[in-house]
Amino acid sequence: MDISPRVKTRLVLVALALVVARPSLADGWDLGLGPAFVNVSSPQLSSNGTYLGFRLFGGYRWERLGFEVSVTSPGQKLDTLPTTTIDYPADRAEFSVVDVSLRFDFLSLQTHTWSPYVQIGYGLAFLDWQTYAYSLAGTAVTLGAGADVRLHAGLFLRVGFSWISAGTSDPYGDATYTLASTSLFVTLGWQFGLAPLPATGGAAVPAAP
Repeated sequence: MDISPRVKTRLVLVALALVVARPSLADGWDLGLGPAFVNVSSPQLSSNGTYLGFRLFGGYRWERLGFEVSVTSPGQKLDTLPTTTIDYPADRAEFSVVDVSLRFDFLSLQTHTWSPYVQIGYGLAFLDWQTYAYSLAGTAVTLGAGADVRLHAGLFLRVGFSWISAGTSDPYGDATYTLASTSLFVTLGWQFGLAPLPATGGAAVPAAP
């Protein structure tokens, strides 16, 4: 998987933001990482396609409401067309989405072993050229849905889907393009402070005070 320095920098910034934001690794904080099938489409790409990349997330979960910061990337550079507003030939570019969102859980993982969820947020989509000083970037509302399944103690599996379609402009402000992406992901996550799993049934055992 080809992860460029710019994507690595965004991952580090997200991780630092989560560390700085929390007072301690207290109950409710969660984080996770896993593979994602990322579809990317833009008129500046030579072809639209789906790629095996990754999704990293971290945030805080209250009883049934969660705050989350995530980074999604196809994990490889994409082929671009020649630019139209400045004379750059075809190149390769990296794509990523940084998303800040609110998540609503239909059930509480404190009392149930699984829960479907819906998610809405605000994302920033990037398409950065490899060779030339050229990029597309835009912000838009993001939508998502999925389910969390308790596996053991604080460990959970998340299967989800996310969508963004952003209007982007180039650095010269002369052209606008749509940069759209959908992702289907399976991540392993850990939530601090989750009660132990029950031996049987669908409800979790309350944590000791």
